[in-house]
Amino acid sequence: MKFYRYLITAFLLVVAFGLAAQSVSANIIRTGQSEPGIFNKATPSASPSLAVFARSVTNGRSDQVTGVYVQGGKAFPILQQPASDAGYVSDQPNTLTQFRMAAQYHTIGLLAHDYLAGASFQELQAGSELYLVYGDGRLKNYRVYEVQQFQALSPSSPYSSFIDLSDQTKLSADQLFYRIYGLGNATLVLQTCISTPSVPSWGRIFVLARPVEDPHPAGLWDTLSQIKQSLSGVSAQ
Repeated sequence: MKFYRYLITAFLLVVAFGLAAQSVSANIIRTGQSEPGIFNKATPSASPSLAVFARSVTNGRSDQVTGVYVQGGKAFPILQQPASDAGYVSDQPNTLTQFRMAAQYHTIGLLAHDYLAGASFQELQAGSELYLVYGDGRLKNYRVYEVQQFQALSPSSPYSSFIDLSDQTKLSADQLFYRIYGLGNATLVLQTCISTPSVPSWGRIFVLARPVEDPHPAGLWDTLSQIKQSLSGVSAQ
């Protein structure tokens, strides 16, 4: 019972404080973020290929997710939360943080500030594809199947209830946690805040994705054999 209370407390800290933009500079950055739709239009010359990115985040750890590569060329290294800080979210640009406690439910949770890498989450939609890169170079293809958005009724409180913006259903913080992170089955969740000019943590957005059985949609990705050959060539040098 104590474990579950700790799990919910960690989630409350993340949804209430970990993703809130608090500074004036953060508000300035937010107003200059990309226009809707620009996320999937990255030019190949400005973005790494999947193979190049996979090599850059390989660390030999087969049990660790180290990067996300999104259809269109966006690439995000992943940092791990310190064992003692379940509410930690990296403040490095274009970097995601793995939500350690989500793994207890066999869910992969990735967090980012909405004025940094999290701004890109709002450009994802059902059908968007991405790859998870593991520390040993393995790749796992995912496809977004749903995006859920919620308003926090008490944005500054760690015990806030939430309103589902799709149907106006009210949920407690623990109900929201289990709804999102209790999915299991290696579900991938990308989480960030929804901000307004006056309320930095007005709401939350969760992008949900499932593993894809056929990891090579025609015309979208390099083949896995090409990527493996590239990675093997680097390892052999």
